[in-house]
Amino acid sequence: MDEKHEPVTVEYRPTDTTSEIQPTQSNEPGIDVVVVSHKRPYGTVNFIGTYIAVGLGACSVYGAFVLPATSLSYINTAIGPAANVNWVVLAWTLCLAVGCTLVGRLSDIFGRRWFFIGASLIATIGTIVGATADNVNQLIGANVLLGLGAAAQLSFNYILPELVPMKDRFYVISLVFIFAVPLSGFGPVIGRLLIVHTTAGWR
Repeated sequence: MDEKHEPVTVEYRPTDTTSEIQPTQSNEPGIDVVVVSHKRPYGTVNFIGTYIAVGLGACSVYGAFVLPATSLSYINTAIGPAANVNWVVLAWTLCLAVGCTLVGRLSDIFGRRWFFIGASLIATIGTIVGATADNVNQLIGANVLLGLGAAAQLSFNYILPELVPMKDRFYVISLVFIFAVPLSGFGPVIGRLLIVHTTAGWR
C-alpha cells in the first residue's frame, strides 16, 4: 500500500523593507514558512561580488563552447584528423544536461556555494586540459569537464532571483547577458581572429 502523507501548507510572511531575511519555523506541524524580503541588496559588497562572479562565469561558459565549436575544422587539422571530432561539442552538451539535473537538486539540499566553487575549479581544469590537448580524444575529455562545470555556471537564472525582490528579477537576470554578449554574439569572429593573428592559434 502507498503511504499517505499529510498535505504541506506553505505560509508566506512578507518582511518590511529594512529587515534581513531570517529563516523562520512554524510551530504548527506540516507548515513550512517562507520569509519574503523586499530589501534591495544592490549596494552591498557581497551582492556586487556575487553578481560579477556569476556574470563572468556565464561569459566563460559561452566562450568555452562557442570558440572551439566554431573552429573544429581548424582544430581537427592541427591535432587530428579524427573521425570523432564532433564529440568535442556533443560531450559538452551531454555533460551540461546531466550536470544541470544534479546541480539543481543537490544544491537545494546542500547549499549553493561549494557547488559553484567546485564547478569553477572543474571548468578551470577542463580549460587547461583543452588548451594543452595533443589529440582529439584529450579535447573531448576536456569538454566533459567543461560541460560539468557549465552546469553550475549557467544556473544564474535561479541563483540571482533568490537574492532580490520578485519585481526586480527580470532586470537582474537580463543584465547578466551583457557579460555574455562579447563571446556569445561575436565568438566565431573572435575565435577566427585568434587563429589567424596569434602564435598560439586555436589554443
